[in-house]
Amino acid sequence: MTGDISLLHSLVPYNGTTKVMIGNGVLLPISHIGTANISSLTLSDVFLVPDLKKNLISIQKLCLDNSYIVQFSQNTFYVKDPQTMSILLQSNSSGSLYPIQCAAVLALTSQVVPISVYHHTWHQRLGHPALFVFQHLVSNKLIVCNSMYVSGKHVKQPFIPATYFAQTPFELIFFDVWESPVLSPTGIKNYIFFIDSYSRYSWVYPLKRKSDSFYYFKKFHKMVSNVFQSHIKQFQADEGGEFHKLEPYLNKHGILFRYSCPATPQQNGVAERKHRHVAEKLRCLLFQSQMPNIFWVEALHYVVYLINKLPSASLNNATPYYLLFKQQPDYSMIKTFGCLCCPHLTKQTNFKYSPRTLPCIFLGVSPIHKGYRCYNPEVKRVLMSMFPSLK
Repeated sequence: MTGDISLLHSLVPYNGTTKVMIGNGVLLPISHIGTANISSLTLSDVFLVPDLKKNLISIQKLCLDNSYIVQFSQNTFYVKDPQTMSILLQSNSSGSLYPIQCAAVLALTSQVVPISVYHHTWHQRLGHPALFVFQHLVSNKLIVCNSMYVSGKHVKQPFIPATYFAQTPFELIFFDVWESPVLSPTGIKNYIFFIDSYSRYSWVYPLKRKSDSFYYFKKFHKMVSNVFQSHIKQFQADEGGEFHKLEPYLNKHGILFRYSCPATPQQNGVAERKHRHVAEKLRCLLFQSQMPNIFWVEALHYVVYLINKLPSASLNNATPYYLLFKQQPDYSMIKTFGCLCCPHLTKQTNFKYSPRTLPCIFLGVSPIHKGYRCYNPEVKRVLMSMFPSLK
């Protein structure tokens, strides 16, 4: 927390009721939450307390948010990278404290990030990812761009991160069931997520009823055994009633299972954050494409497809796809959701003089075909095509 607004950027108003109590018992109000940069460290969710005279850093939150290693000696304080053990920050003690020198952030214009006009198209194609994702893709020459400028995006305060980290794929699987407020044309109302703790790779299955979750649970388990030749060691979910029927199946296969405590979604934080991330991008795709909300299932599949192929800050800018399959993802099939496409219809029309293409709407990549899903609004039908003309 700090009382110096010049140290922060990406400020948002604080609407909570929490106040900071100082040594004399006085309660100081919190006005904003922002981000601070100290040397190579990034401090997120920093409280701006205008009446606070000294800046304070929570060592626990510094370690939880960034997985840093913090060491204290008699006269020196170190922050180290957990993988390379390189020193990210060093400060000498002063009395009983360890002060850190901070520099004010640049003016607001310095927060504008260079992005290209072509990049704007990719921003839509990739489902509106965070700006650092573009920087990673461009720096690795996966996308080539020119220059324009767009501003950053705001995200809500995250849940408390877990302290346990899986070391191998399928060591721990998080899953949960959510209900959509909109019924799809095929009667889909719910969907179940499976998230691999190690790679953060996600699988999603739409459900007509929550009771169908047991069927897709077994389907997912068999897929892991067959496709990846691997064994799931542990599952975690909240204590929803639909999951209790899974316990005999898990016991039979020697899979450990753990529930999060009631009214404690933070304990299933990976699934909660994944759902929030997916829901945000799903809304972006539907709004950007101006598609009716009944197409949420199509947008859901494409959002998960995109997230699995995008770099993640929690994975040190690796992609879930790479960590699971040990190869870089292919971005060539990624197109803008909801864009105009004209699939080739030679094999899908019976009449010899029928049109060979029709204007359709791009809905994503088919999970069971090596091609694109194209929706024709006139006949209300999804067509499959490998070579559509896309705008």
